[in-house]
Amino acid sequence: MRRFLWGMSVVGMLLLSGCKKDNHDVLLDRNVALLQRTAEILATVKDQDSAKQAKQELRKVTEDFRKVKEQLDKMEKDPKNAEELKRKYEPLLREAMEKIQKETARIAKIPEATEVLKAVE
Repeated sequence: MRRFLWGMSVVGMLLLSGCKKDNHDVLLDRNVALLQRTAEILATVKDQDSAKQAKQELRKVTEDFRKVKEQLDKMEKDPKNAEELKRKYEPLLREAMEKIQKETARIAKIPEATEVLKAVE
């Protein structure tokens, strides 16, 4: 799970490094939405059964993150927009990551549910 979270943080920061603004906004919006969705999925984990369901959903979200990264890799960079995009998206990315970390810590205390944390490593 740590590698996943680190990877998503890196994707967010790479996105903030400056691509053309319109395309960049779309990818950053998508990245924030995927991080929020990850936190929502993790919040559903209460026991082994809900962990199994969450694991499947997290795999789909992980694939969506990979697609966002592929799009990012193809985009032309434009450093002039980086500061504006950073101001707009950094708080949203930070908030989503904090929610994920909170849910991850909670799940770590449920022995029969910790398997879900391995789903996205």
